[in-house]
Amino acid sequence: MSVKRRQFCEEFKAKVLQDVASGKSVAEVTRKYNLSKNSIYEWKNAAAARGATVSVPQSELSALQAKVADLERLVGRLSVENDVLKKVERRRQGKEGQS
Repeated sequence: MSVKRRQFCEEFKAKVLQDVASGKSVAEVTRKYNLSKNSIYEWKNAAAARGATVSVPQSELSALQAKVADLERLVGRLSVENDVLKKVERRRQGKEGQS
């Protein structure tokens, strides 16, 4: 008695991979579509080998770009604060050494 393997169309595979790319965990997607995680990883590797990309909605892309810009500004501000604190510490240590 042989077990018949299920076959999935490329559109379905793309939909599953887009769910994973949108931030859902592989475990969550496997439960949703009743798939094995190995199938998802195989599809993902095959898509990468073909050079396929997963498209992201423009609104989501804009939100992610805004978040990146905010984080870059935060890193810049924290770097400046860190430099100021280092200079203050060096001056404080220099004054203590002279006393």
